[in-house]
This record gives sequence, structure tokens and C-alpha cells, in this order.
Amino acid sequence: MPANVLCFVLLCLAVAPAWGLDLCPRWQRANIVDAILHSNGTVEDRAAKEMYPPGTYWSEMVDGRTHIYGCPCKLGKPCLRKCCDWNQMMDNDTLECIPHEGKSPEWFRPNISANSTFQMLQIEYGYFGLAYGNYCFGYLLEPDEYPEDKFYINVTDGTLSIPDAKKFSLDASSYCLDYMENFNVYLPYVCFRQIDVVIPDEICDTVRYIVYPLGMTISIIFLIISLVVYATTAELRNLHGRCLMCHILSLLVAYLFLAIVQSAGSGLSDGSCTAFGFVIYFALLCSFFWLNIMCIDIYITFSSFTPPRVHSSENKKFLSYIVYAWGIPFVIILVTAIMEFHPGISADFMKPEFKTTCWFRKYSSRLAYFIAPVGVLVLCNVVLFILTAFNIHKVNRETSILHRGNSTKNKEDKNRMKLYIKLSIVMGVSWILEIVSYLIGGSKCIWLFTDTVNTLQGVFIFLIFVWKKNVKDLMKKRLRNFINRFKKPSPEIYETKEDDDTERSTSKSGETASTNLPSLELQNKNASP
Repeated sequence: MPANVLCFVLLCLAVAPAWGLDLCPRWQRANIVDAILHSNGTVEDRAAKEMYPPGTYWSEMVDGRTHIYGCPCKLGKPCLRKCCDWNQMMDNDTLECIPHEGKSPEWFRPNISANSTFQMLQIEYGYFGLAYGNYCFGYLLEPDEYPEDKFYINVTDGTLSIPDAKKFSLDASSYCLDYMENFNVYLPYVCFRQIDVVIPDEICDTVRYIVYPLGMTISIIFLIISLVVYATTAELRNLHGRCLMCHILSLLVAYLFLAIVQSAGSGLSDGSCTAFGFVIYFALLCSFFWLNIMCIDIYITFSSFTPPRVHSSENKKFLSYIVYAWGIPFVIILVTAIMEFHPGISADFMKPEFKTTCWFRKYSSRLAYFIAPVGVLVLCNVVLFILTAFNIHKVNRETSILHRGNSTKNKEDKNRMKLYIKLSIVMGVSWILEIVSYLIGGSKCIWLFTDTVNTLQGVFIFLIFVWKKNVKDLMKKRLRNFINRFKKPSPEIYETKEDDDTERSTSKSGETASTNLPSLELQNKNASP
């Protein structure tokens, strides 16, 4: 940004926030990225090739950065909202914004029905004041496929009308328009309801950016407590405990970096965002693979009811689990990194693009790299639990096998299976809801509760695996031993002990004296003349 623009922005910052938010609603704003201030007070948006006179733009500080916003609908011409940025178009299958090869925003020249007779007209760039971004949940009009979707856009005011649906004069708060390359047409995306009615979404956004980091911070605290309890208690560091520790450690790393990303917001650089995205992705994958390992291990345990393994074989087993639960995610992350950074791979071919949001930018990428493998693991866990339950039922009916085995060990294994089922339900259901929210969309307020629950995984792990009777008893025992180690004995205890010893000594002396009396008397009698 040129120095004169920066000075002007700083000068306006004191007063702009007071009136800028009311200058135009968010769905009518354009973010002026490359701005030039002219001597007459007009700001030029060089990227979008638009001029904003005084009173149609403002500046404000967001996440430590100065942003300049313009109101294209106040430029004295019909207002139209483009669903994607000026250098993007809409994918007709996923309805996501994808890059367009156009070097300039002038490529956007809508060819649309312009009146009630559905006469086609090509609109030159600059005719409409263009706002950018889709802020609603809705549906795409496809008149070639569905005749009842026929529409026209009034070129005098930019409003949309759908005669067969009896919807007329829908303004930019009710729809947006974009180019579909596969169909080579411009189609409107119609909102289920007006954007300016969906005010709770803005409130929920504010709540989300407060609650999510708070929930993750609480989870981090409980995950650390759980990890410390298992790491410092020898009785809990068996094969199952070590697997649980690895699961907790993976979740802890994921939540630490998620909390940083949620708190920092857009303050992270592209490089940091990409690095954090890969760490979060790898850690979350590992957490699901370790959960799968625990399900596999419990299935193996109940499939044979074999006696406990010796320590050395458990170590070999644990090493094989490490290779599986950390090795496969490493291979997946390696493939993802190649897709992200290899120069020969097109930007349209499922690039993760972590630098944009510190997570997968497109739904297709999320589906391929995260939702699909996690879905397979969750399904696998369900199948393993069903098979394990069948094995338990089968063995319980075979009393000879049940008597031959260690009933105490079998009971412990059953309890452990119940714990893993609880953990799988908590993680499985929460992430399934997360996936459903991706699939069906809708207001962010609908998913605020479920997403908040998802941030509290650490609390549930603590309640399931730490806050239970045997672990609490172990902790109480350790605490008593720790206190007794530093506790000084009371002097009264020693005095009592000495008194007791004296009494016991006196009593014994008395007994001895009494026993020896006859012999002494006999000696005296013998000694007398």
C-alpha cells in the first residue's frame, strides 16, 4: 500500500469504525486489496478496476491489519453480487469457488435473460456495481435442466425474478450470480431466505471464535492431566495404557495447534498457516488410527481369550502398533504434501491449499484427504465392536472355555471394551456430525453446540479413562504415600511406644521373678541348718 494511502487510512481509523459498519451490510461490501488514493479523495480498487468516491468506502482494523472496504452498491449503478471473487468462478458440481484463468475482472460479462420475455443480453463489465461473496445457504437455478427455473435479471436494478416460482424482484440479499465453466453459462444461486435476516450467523460467528478456543484450552488441560496420570503410574502403563497415551498425545498436539489457529485468526502468515495445517492434519489422523488400534487390540483379545502376554511380546506388539498408527498417517501426509507443493500438479486437481484457512480449502479436498480415511476407520471400529460382542456372547455360552480362562482377566477386558466403546462413540459421533455439517451446510448456529462438544474431547477422555474407581484409588494411594514420605512422626507416638515397651518389659520381669520364686525359696531352705 502506498505511503499516502497508509497516512489517509490511519487518519480515518479514529472515525471510520463508528460509521463504516452502517455504510453497507457485509453482503454489499467489497474488500479493496490493492487500493490507490487519488487527490480528490477517491479510492481506486486496482484489482477489481473500480473507483470509490468519498462516502462509499471506509477502513477498519481487523486482526491487527488495516482493511479497506467499499460499497459497490452505492456507486450509482445497478447492484449485483458475484458469488465468488473477481478471479474465481463456481464449480457446477460442488458449488465451490475455483480459480478462473482471466487476468482481469473484465472477463466477467454475464450473458443472461434480461427481461420477462427471457431475451438474452450480454452485460458489459462495469455496468453493475459488483459485491463479492456468497453468504447464504440455497440452491442453483438450472433452467436448461428444469424449465420451472427460468429466470431473468432486471438490468435496471439488478433484481432477480423467477416467474414459475412466483418470486420477483429478489435483490442482492437474496441471490448471487456466477459463471459455470462446464455449462458455459451464468447462473444465479438463490438463498432460502434473505441474508440480512440471517443476523444470528454473525452472532454465532462471534460466539464461535470465543467458545472454540476456550473449549480447546479446557480440553488441552484435561488431556495433559490424563497423559500425566498414565505416564507416571506404573500400573497403568501396560499395552493398553501406552496405546491410550499415544492417542491422547496425538489429540493434544492437534488441539494445541487448533487453539493457536483459532486465536491467531488471519494474523498467521501463509507459511505458518500451511505448517500448522499439516501438523493438525497429521495429529488428527494419528488420533483416529490409535483409536482404531485400541479397537483392533480388544478384538484380538476377545477372539482367543489367551492368557496375558509376557512383557517382551507386548513390547513387540506395541512397536507394530506404532508402525501402523503413525506410519500410515505419515504416508498419507507425504502424499498430501506432494499434492500441495509439487509444481506440476494443477491448482484445480485437489490441492489441499492449507495456506488459505490452515485447513483444506475445498470440500473435495476435505473429502479425499480427511473425511474418507476417517470414515473408513470409524466404520472399521463399528465392525470390530460387533465382532467382539459376538465373540463375547459365544464364549459366555461355552462354559468350559470360560472356566479354563482367567475370569478376572476376562472381566477386565470386558470393562476395557466398554471404555473403548464410549470413546469411539464420543469421537465417532462428534466427527460424524462434523462431516454432516460439511455436507448439508446451513446456519452456523445449528452446528454451534455439536462443534463445541467436539472441542471438549479431552474432557470426555478424562472422564472415561481417568475419573473411574480403580484409577482414583491408585491416585489416592500414591497421594497418601507421597504425604507420608514427608510427614514427621509425632513425639507422642514415640512416648507411647516407649511406655508400651516399658510395660511389656516390666510385665516380662514380673513374670520371671514370679516364676523364680519357688526355686529361691528352695535354695534358702536347703541353705538353712
